[in-house]
Amino acid sequence: MSKIKRYFNVMSDIVDTRANQAGINEHSSSIGTNREIIIEEFLNKHIPHRLAVNRGGVILDLNGKESKQIDIIVKSDLGLNFKEHDIMFDCIESVAAVVSSKSNLTGDTLDQALIEIESIPKMSKKVIELDTFMIAELYKKAEISPQDIEDEYIYEFITNFPSTVIFSYKGMELPSIIKHIKTHYTGKHIDSINIPTLIWVNKKYVISKLRITSKNRQSALSIYNSNKDDFIALPLEYNCDEEIKYIMEVKKLDNNDKGLPFLRMIGLLTSYNTYNNLKFQFDRYFR
Repeated sequence: MSKIKRYFNVMSDIVDTRANQAGINEHSSSIGTNREIIIEEFLNKHIPHRLAVNRGGVILDLNGKESKQIDIIVKSDLGLNFKEHDIMFDCIESVAAVVSSKSNLTGDTLDQALIEIESIPKMSKKVIELDTFMIAELYKKAEISPQDIEDEYIYEFITNFPSTVIFSYKGMELPSIIKHIKTHYTGKHIDSINIPTLIWVNKKYVISKLRITSKNRQSALSIYNSNKDDFIALPLEYNCDEEIKYIMEVKKLDNNDKGLPFLRMIGLLTSYNTYNNLKFQFDRYFR
């Protein structure tokens, strides 16, 4: 077993032990705070230095839309801070990830977490610009216009972030959560960015959203069709689109790979830093 694998498997045990020590599995007025502190401290020890973790807050967009209260917000150091009078909020363009942390993932708490993620507003292209040097470098290697290059780059950014994570210390069995997810989305018109990137119960299972692109579509759908029990498909009635855009991979965790979701979450946050050539024009929030 590799050192990285051993490390994150141990982290899974540490988080579980700390949850028990903090009384998260018992009734207490401090349960919410305790469960969020544990995840906050884990993230602060592992995320890239250009990101910062805020515990508790709301996210707003250029049009004034606000999300519901979010447990944990991970944001870029290029974003603005609003922390006066213990009132915390962030502009969506600077948010790299959000985490909804639950003590026990039941049908009710899963619905609550999904609704929180669905409330997160969308980024505005009016706020985001690509560095002119980056445009020039990309233009040398492409046959499309600088404007098309910028539009494509920004589109990739706003359709991949923020990453959205639902984490729980314990929860319902895997067949029950799969059924509940399908029921929750049936007949709803929800943008794909508001579908969770990761849903996981520590040491038990993880459900990961996989984006289907023109490059991986054939192979992804082939894998899905050959073993549908390991995936949840999000078709037209979920995505308001003409075809499946996302599938959710379902993976049971055992003692050998229980740390995998922690590594995946850090990987998502690390990939945010690949978009380091963007500039945010936050003065547009004053117009």
